[in-house]
Amino acid sequence: MRVALSFILVLCLSTLGLAQQIPSLDGQSSTLTLLSEVSSRHEKNSRFTAKLGAELKIENQTLIPQGTVFEGHLEPERARRRLRQGSLQLIFDRMIFPDGQIHRVNAVVTSVQLKSVSVDAEGVIRPHRSKKRLAIQLGSTALIAKLADDLSEVASASVTKNSARYFGLAGAATFLLLQRGSDVKMPAGTPVDILFQREPQPGAATSPPSPVPQ
Repeated sequence: MRVALSFILVLCLSTLGLAQQIPSLDGQSSTLTLLSEVSSRHEKNSRFTAKLGAELKIENQTLIPQGTVFEGHLEPERARRRLRQGSLQLIFDRMIFPDGQIHRVNAVVTSVQLKSVSVDAEGVIRPHRSKKRLAIQLGSTALIAKLADDLSEVASASVTKNSARYFGLAGAATFLLLQRGSDVKMPAGTPVDILFQREPQPGAATSPPSPVPQ
C-alpha cells in the first residue's frame, strides 16, 4: 500500500514539474483568434477567450502547442461626449494547453487585423479615426454655424453682424461638443497579434478556468 501511495505521489510531482517547466516566452510573438466578441462598451473585467491557431516553436522546440486557449479580462473605456473615443485593453491571465495544463501568461496586443481599430505602443486599442466621418462632422458643424447665424439675424433686427456670428459659432461649438466618440468593437474571429513579456510569477496556475460569457 505504501509503495502504491509513493508511486502516485512521485507521479503527481513529476506531472506538476512538467507543467511548470515551460521555457521563457519573453520577446516571442504570435497570433491569436478571438473566440468571443469584445467591446469598449463591455463591463470592466469582462472575460474573453482567444485561440492559438499555429504552434509557437523555437529551434524545433514547441513552446505553445496549436489549439492552446488564452483567457483574460477586459479593461474598457466607453466613448464619451466631446468626441472622446472609446478604448480597450486585453489583459491576458492564463493559457490552457490542449492536454489541460494551465500556465500563467503575460502578453500585450501589438496589432489587430481589423481596419476599424488601431493599437498604440502600450497595447491600448482605439477606433481608427475615419477621415470621412471627420469631414462629415466638420461639414455639419459649418452648416449649423451658418444656420444659427442666419436665424439669429432674422429673429432680431437689433442683432449686429458680429453678434450673429457669435451665435453661429456658439451653435456650432455646442453641436461639436455633443458628438459622441466611437467605441471599439471586435467580433469573434478577429486575428490579434501579441507579444509575450516576462511572466510576473513563473510556474503553472492552479486555479481552474472560469466560464467566459458569450
